[in-house]
Amino acid sequence: ALVVRRFFMPLSSTPWHQGESACLADMFAGDPGGYGLARSRINTVAAVNKIFCPMIGGALAAISIRLPWGVGAFAFLVQTVVMRLFLRETLPKAKRVPFKWKHSSNPLAFLTLFRRGRRVMLLAICHMWSQAFAGRFATFRYEQLHLTQSLGWGIQDRAKYSSFRGVFEVPATMLSGRILKRFGPERALLLGQATMVLEQLLAGCATSGLHFYLLRPLRLTADVA
Repeated sequence: ALVVRRFFMPLSSTPWHQGESACLADMFAGDPGGYGLARSRINTVAAVNKIFCPMIGGALAAISIRLPWGVGAFAFLVQTVVMRLFLRETLPKAKRVPFKWKHSSNPLAFLTLFRRGRRVMLLAICHMWSQAFAGRFATFRYEQLHLTQSLGWGIQDRAKYSSFRGVFEVPATMLSGRILKRFGPERALLLGQATMVLEQLLAGCATSGLHFYLLRPLRLTADVA
């Protein structure tokens, strides 16, 4: 059942992320600073939810492992209704680029990014590297395994830690938009990457739960990346 869920997961998460990014890009075309600030404000809402949702999910899972999935399904349904009723098109039809199956269905289409100049090529490499090996979601599973096997944390302990992490993500998302607008994408990216390097090195040396809690303030600048 979990494997089948993994097959369906990209069908729900990928269009959602792409749709949100497309809407923001339409509304802030030509204003990268405004785009970064708007995205940070939206991420702040998500960060606030991360303070409370892990605790709720942990309590529901303690009752029944199916309860968190059921609540999640209902939340997606509400989100779909809200989008259908209140979201308006952010780009006129005359400016839309037609969808082409020939380009989208080719699994090697991403290789064209490496033929559009040095800067685009380096950004593509940076994105692939961070998402596949060093990104937040790439290392999340290692962190959970570390907390479970090395520290013996159960669902409730991990939920409390996730809520504590969310406390720092709220100011981090607010700060990231302002840093991006003040210093520009290049310096902001360097600052965020350097902070993540430090965080990963320290997490690898952590031997107690207190160490993980003390690492959370580093997220105040790591989120900039």
